[in-house]
Amino acid sequence: MVTSLDKTKASSALSEAIGPDNTKSWYREFLYSDMETSQEIKESVKSYAKGVSTSMGWRNPLNPQIPSDDIPRLVVESLGINLLRSSAIRTTLAKYALQARPRKLERFVELLGCENSVESVLSFLITHSYRPSTRFSFEFCHLTNIPQTFASASVSDDRPRFEVTRAAVPIPPLLKFQANVHDGLLDIIQDENGRSLVVMPTGSGKTRTTVEAVIDSIVANSIPHHGIVWLADRDELCEQAIATFRKVAEQKCPYPLHLWRYWKGNICDVEETPEGQFIPGIVVTSVQQLRRRWKEGDATARTIVDTSEVFIVDEAHRNLDWIQDLNNHLLMNERQSVLIGLSATPFRRMDAESGRLAEIFSWNALTPFEGGEENPESVINTLVEMEILAKRNDMTPSDLGINQSGIAETGQLKICIETIKKLLSTGHKSVIVFTPNVEWANLGSSALSLLDNGIVAESLSSETPPMVRRNIIESFRKGECQVLLNCEILTTGFDAPKTDAVVIARPAMKKHDPLFLQMVGRGLRGSKFGGTKECTVIHQIW
Repeated sequence: MVTSLDKTKASSALSEAIGPDNTKSWYREFLYSDMETSQEIKESVKSYAKGVSTSMGWRNPLNPQIPSDDIPRLVVESLGINLLRSSAIRTTLAKYALQARPRKLERFVELLGCENSVESVLSFLITHSYRPSTRFSFEFCHLTNIPQTFASASVSDDRPRFEVTRAAVPIPPLLKFQANVHDGLLDIIQDENGRSLVVMPTGSGKTRTTVEAVIDSIVANSIPHHGIVWLADRDELCEQAIATFRKVAEQKCPYPLHLWRYWKGNICDVEETPEGQFIPGIVVTSVQQLRRRWKEGDATARTIVDTSEVFIVDEAHRNLDWIQDLNNHLLMNERQSVLIGLSATPFRRMDAESGRLAEIFSWNALTPFEGGEENPESVINTLVEMEILAKRNDMTPSDLGINQSGIAETGQLKICIETIKKLLSTGHKSVIVFTPNVEWANLGSSALSLLDNGIVAESLSSETPPMVRRNIIESFRKGECQVLLNCEILTTGFDAPKTDAVVIARPAMKKHDPLFLQMVGRGLRGSKFGGTKECTVIHQIW
């Protein structure tokens, strides 16, 4: 993974290699002469420069006037992990390394297998194709002071080849408001055809509360330790459920439990007994995979649906059609399975949808406080007073002194960047930004990184490899990355308690929209849960 810090180091190395007085002439040669042999590389840099020119104040996007100091970082940002595929950059770095340290010639010659001269080394770097993740790529990075991450090929979704266990940390007991929901769930899980919708605001621990109720039911022999299905609609939510089941079970369950990752093409083992087939353990799956495989007649999916005792559907309001199909199937086949939905924003604008949700769950809602199902806002206010949730401060860019009037859509990215800069300058340390499209996220993070003020910004999209995504999110959680831009990737299943500002650059979205509330919820973890006392929410409308 190429991090923002890696890019900073690579930019410094490239800047030093080019030389302070040669940057503009080097850039012109890079783009318009034969110094760079790849037209694709040239077009990538040109396209990126055009995209960020307005936000950076570089005048005409078709012919941006880029300050000399910004050129190395621009080139690094635009090429990313493909930086060393550029023959011009390889020769520039190698030429400087050989001038600064002539004794490196011997190592270059040995590495490349060429004649013992600077000219031969540079000629080899131009004419021979570059392959990442080879001895040459890693050694070249070492010789030219480029971070080793630039030597790697694109990463896969493989988990680390080893893990180090942490010392046992007892899980804290549920708070009283969580225990109210937990105890209600214990009763529902024991009921035949039990139905209930758990309504808890984002950040109040609905996953932990529900998982603990399931584990406690297993320990009490109220339900078997198999035939339990947890459904969510994206990778992060599924992984969050796996982690929570593991954490709670290892503290409270006296025997091991199987946890199945039944998503992203994974499969489960099916056991045969005289009584029939079943899946041994708890299945965590994506709604998309189970629905598709079940409708295609997949044997494992049919076994999961037809033999499970408890179904839990996270973000129930987002999966209403599927829940209704599942509920109808269970009732038609006289299955006595329990069906539980989880939601932070259960009631959508359309009354018909709210009615369907209520009907599926037998008009039975579990909330932290009495009456919460009729007045969710009162639950939020109470949790803010308890510092379980952060106080929400709604603002606009204009409230920060940023003039938005008369700015066309093409200039709104610059407004967003100015908003982020203002938040950081006023003491905010962890800002998450929801953009209208992927290009905004990528260009915004690059423009912020190009600014000479130490801002570390990253972007995520659906094309970001899972391992890279996890590393970027972890960097944001640790505070190493200050700004994280994304387009609908982090609306659910994302936990970064120290987030103290949320910027939503989605002009068509209304404040009561469930998706808007989910975005806001990313910053509402209160200080009692390791979060913040307050969170600034900026809605950028144009």
